[in-house]
Amino acid sequence: MDLLQAVRTLKLNGTLEEEAEFSRLRDVMLGELKDEEQSVLDALARHDAGASVRHSILVAYDTVRIAREMRLPETEVAVLRVAALLHDVGKIKIHPEILNNVPSEELKGLWEWLHPGVRPPPNLLGAVTVKQLFAHRAAKLPFWKRHFRMALWRRWFAVHGVLESFERPLDSYLRLHQAATRQELVSRGIDERIVALAAAHHPSYFAPDERHGLPPLCRIIEVADKFNAIIQSEGVRAYTPRSSRLRAIEIIADELRREFTTRKDGDFQIEHRALGEIVEQYLPLEVTMTLLPSVESAIAYLREVRDTFKREVSPAERHRAEQVYLELSAALAVCLEFREAFDHIESLATVSAMERSQLQLESLLAHWRSRESLTSLVRERLRRAS
Repeated sequence: MDLLQAVRTLKLNGTLEEEAEFSRLRDVMLGELKDEEQSVLDALARHDAGASVRHSILVAYDTVRIAREMRLPETEVAVLRVAALLHDVGKIKIHPEILNNVPSEELKGLWEWLHPGVRPPPNLLGAVTVKQLFAHRAAKLPFWKRHFRMALWRRWFAVHGVLESFERPLDSYLRLHQAATRQELVSRGIDERIVALAAAHHPSYFAPDERHGLPPLCRIIEVADKFNAIIQSEGVRAYTPRSSRLRAIEIIADELRREFTTRKDGDFQIEHRALGEIVEQYLPLEVTMTLLPSVESAIAYLREVRDTFKREVSPAERHRAEQVYLELSAALAVCLEFREAFDHIESLATVSAMERSQLQLESLLAHWRSRESLTSLVRERLRRAS
């Protein structure tokens, strides 16, 4: 698959205005690439049927928008744009059968195959090796094919210069793509400013004493990359389930908090600015398209339970009401105001509790419809979390 085929139908899944802006910027980004830059993207598109290139264009789109909102000079925006487009070219060194095809369920099955009856560790990617993954897959083939298939997989690693990774844990092998990005771009004579940014989009891969020497603006690409990796259903993080925009923002904020303890500079201004712009751009859309309908549905359900059962609530209806409460609590926890509003509700087992919950939900729903109010609430949450 070539580059144009990979991105022809790529969309944001946003409003008509957002889609038009994205289409325009996508065409500009690709049209302004130099020959050597386009050639490496073409190679990446062929490597995994365009999935990583589509991800890279979405990351570049968010990177450019964040950089412009931060009032960076257009010269720096241009460098960031190309660096974001090229940040994942090192995935050429990641075997295509691993790059987009290691679902979490397969990892659990592999662990059970290796260690029957033993509880899997939290980080399965670090507990199993590339060789073990392929051996598990080969074991499902007819006996006479197994040795031949393992030999083919090993040969691929040798041809691509990463044979030593065949014995490495999966997470170590996947992390290799950042260093491989640097090697690939340097070998093609790409501008060193672009190389420095593209090869530092995962600052946490560096030792703590090395991170202070990274270009500060790589943090913009880091946030845009993490956000898109978490919300996309293809091309990245296939080993974790797709999440909502709200959850993506919380995950990134949590990762930044944990990194704070190891950062020598202690300065997270760029990351928080970048994450704030992600909130501004995407969170209202998430509320409108995903969460508001679920809240309205829950309110309708609570009304139905109240009107139908009056004082008596069956165990099944009580269980369903408690599930609604748990789901709404999880969804609304992104804003501290919402969390506090639910804290005193211990159960939805009675009609009176349901009535109180319904009134609170309706009040919150009206408040939630305000873009400015929602954005300020989440910005305040992020500020406190840091």
